[in-house]
Amino acid sequence: MFKSIRHLVYTLSTTLVMFLLGSCNKDPLGGISIVIDPQLMEYTAMVEILDAKDREALTVLGDNLQVTFESVPGSFPASEVLNNNGKRVYDIIDGRMSIGLHPRVSIAPGEIKAVMMRITADGYQDKTTYLYFQQSLKSQTVFVSMINLEAPPSGVGTSDTAIALGSGGTTSTAVVVTTANSATGGGGGNTNQDVEITIPAATQFKNDAGVVVTGTDLKVQVASFDAGDSNALANFPGGFSPNGVLNLPGSGGNRSDSNEVYFQTGGFTAVDMTVNNVPIRSFNQPIIVSVDVDSLTINPNTGNPVQVGDSLPIWSYDNQTAKWSYERVGVIVRDPSGKMKVDFPTTHLSWFNLDWYGVRCGSPTRLQVNIPNLPTGVKQYFWIEIVHAGTNQLVTAWAANNKLIGNGEIIDFLSVPFRNTANQLVNMQAKIYRSSSKAELLATSGNFSCGMTQPVTINIPAPPTPITLDVTGVCNNKSYVQFRPSFPLYYKAANSTGPYDYLGYVNNGAFSTTSLNVGSTYKFRSYFNGQTIDSTMTINQTNFIYTIEMGSYCDNF
Repeated sequence: MFKSIRHLVYTLSTTLVMFLLGSCNKDPLGGISIVIDPQLMEYTAMVEILDAKDREALTVLGDNLQVTFESVPGSFPASEVLNNNGKRVYDIIDGRMSIGLHPRVSIAPGEIKAVMMRITADGYQDKTTYLYFQQSLKSQTVFVSMINLEAPPSGVGTSDTAIALGSGGTTSTAVVVTTANSATGGGGGNTNQDVEITIPAATQFKNDAGVVVTGTDLKVQVASFDAGDSNALANFPGGFSPNGVLNLPGSGGNRSDSNEVYFQTGGFTAVDMTVNNVPIRSFNQPIIVSVDVDSLTINPNTGNPVQVGDSLPIWSYDNQTAKWSYERVGVIVRDPSGKMKVDFPTTHLSWFNLDWYGVRCGSPTRLQVNIPNLPTGVKQYFWIEIVHAGTNQLVTAWAANNKLIGNGEIIDFLSVPFRNTANQLVNMQAKIYRSSSKAELLATSGNFSCGMTQPVTINIPAPPTPITLDVTGVCNNKSYVQFRPSFPLYYKAANSTGPYDYLGYVNNGAFSTTSLNVGSTYKFRSYFNGQTIDSTMTINQTNFIYTIEMGSYCDNF
């Protein structure tokens, strides 16, 4: 990686050595420095992989955590994703993975590029998601929550059921599996929207190739997700602005706007089965899936709570291609217990989603953030989300991020919803929190829609004096080389037993923050070159200047 740059450094260094050796100086390189910025990637991301319930980091050793990247058509090759050392080896430390894009990746103003990320871990539901990059967001933190199937978060119910099959590997009688009794079914969770699967008698089970699997042990794993719970919504596969959908109604399912669809969910579920540990893909006859619909859910096409008889489109998700496909229109009915639900047949397995949909906005939608007590030139990090008005449901996967902003700054949000299928403008709100934990809501904007610039005011106390950091990396055995490193920085109070919070990004060796107080002691953690660097420090001044020996990183030059 960066072979030509290393060759340039080597050639320049050799030329200087040969030239200065002829001068007969004792220290031929004395006073000569080549300053190198190892952070040559313009677009970087810190991916944090956490348990959806307790927010604890997943680990490679403890959870067999694995991450792979795949290319998205029309975007850059997945091979352009590198670690912060410019290599294609992705170190995951404390559930955190620092990556970036090769400098040759170009992103035009208003353009969004993506790469697909697959994540697996023992005991957790597999996840396929996207990382999105845009010119207005050079550095970002992306949180990926993983669902522990035995201990899911609020808003998620799971059921893991074992069933004995009869002769020929078929069901002897009809079988019903539900997340409503997940406490006795091997799963858990706290959800108001349960899912029930009914498998008829004499059902055969087929693998990916469509071949009937003969066995005696059927395992059925079901997860249900509440449409009104933020923990559940954070696990919506692929995000609410999917990277293209299949079979969109109209024009034979090959509509030109299939890449411009947004979703607003009424509930979703994931169903997986195995026979003798062989994954099942389809059946010889339809099974019935029943998904509860919360009576408080607002139908965006009517603006009122859902009613019996309302239509809700049904979609399925292919976890291999990360594509949603339109299945049919479902109709809300009421079951004997009084709960609302949608029933539908299917002959294949996947995620299933009850989703209203519409078209995305083609113009930048802006948020003007006013922070009266923030002095000119001072910026702070805030967690900002754009949601459907009156809900906690994100309008797109990239409408939630840690933003470093100052007073009066304008933030662009791309590809937000425009109109729903009733041709109505979609109303949105911005919610601004102190951090990604969302423990402290600082401001909620008024309603706005596609193409608007919406003002919002954050009232916070005046910040303390900025603390600045200047870092230069050196090589003891190569005194003529200096580095200006870039790396993420985390912190917490010295007496805290909780996780580290994100403090900011040291860019080209320089950093400034107003989140630290003079006289206080903190623990700090950073990641560079596949290593974790910890320290404890009392802030006794406002300007810190450090020279650090870069160790094995010097071997690159």
